[in-house]
Formats: sequence, structure tokens, C-alpha cells
Amino acid sequence: MPKIYGGHPLLAYWYVPAAIGLAIFVAFAVIWTVGKLTGEDDAATPQRPTPAATSAALPTQSNATPGPSAAASPSSSPSAAPSTGPGKFKGGDIVTVTGTGECLNVRVKPGRENDAIVCVKDGTDLRVVGGPESAGELIWWKVQTELGEGWAAEDYLVKKP
Repeated sequence: MPKIYGGHPLLAYWYVPAAIGLAIFVAFAVIWTVGKLTGEDDAATPQRPTPAATSAALPTQSNATPGPSAAASPSSSPSAAPSTGPGKFKGGDIVTVTGTGECLNVRVKPGRENDAIVCVKDGTDLRVVGGPESAGELIWWKVQTELGEGWAAEDYLVKKP
């Protein structure tokens, strides 16, 4: 290599760490841009909650898989009371997740801006324990999942006959 620089020989390779730093910056910029363009908080997009958010959000229930027997059980929890307002479902109804394509995010509070506690696959039965509440142009119902209770959008729930 011709002697261009009069300093230490390692200074001749200054462009290597500069190129690595630029590559890292570009990678993060692309990831951030793709996340914003694809709408990370879509109701049907699976999201993985952090363990801290999951454990702080909802207590784990002993009856992990809700079913018809869970709704008819005389020892059902007090939160399984009928809903407080008019709506498509009532407390104790068994609903099936449908139309999401993959799975439905069940969230800690009504609204897409809230953290998801679990992503429930299409075809899964859930028990309605409260609702409805309106948030972000959607109607939300409180449902029982394997990780506890959370809120699911009505557009993706169908009452089981």
C-alpha cells in the first residue's frame, strides 16, 4: 500500500470502523422504518409481551382452558358477571376467535395502543367476563384466556352456538 498518511500504519485503515458504524446505523434505521410502515400495533399482528408485562397485567387462573363447563360451573369467579352494557355478548358467553388470519392480540386494556398479553389463534374458544367498552373505533370485550383476563376486539369474536 502506498504511503499516503504520515502517521501510524493503523491510521491508514480508519475507514473500517467508520464503515462498521455506518452499517449499524443504517440497519437500525431500516428496521425502525419498516416497523412504522407495516403498523406494528395491528390487532391481528402477533406480539410477544415481556414476562414482566404479562405477570403484572393479569393473574394466572387455575382453569387455563375455558370451555362450556367453565361457563356453567357454579364456582365461577365474580368477574364472570353479566356485562354492564348492551352488546353482542353477555357475561359467561363462549366466543370463538375468527377472521384474524393468524391470531388475535388480547390486551391489558381496551385499545390497540395497549400491550398485548397473549396472541390467541383462530378457532380458540374464550369466555366473556365483561364489557363492552369502546376504544379506538372498536368495541372491546373482557375475555378469559390461558394467561388470565384481557380485552379482545369484537370484530374478531363470534358467539359459539
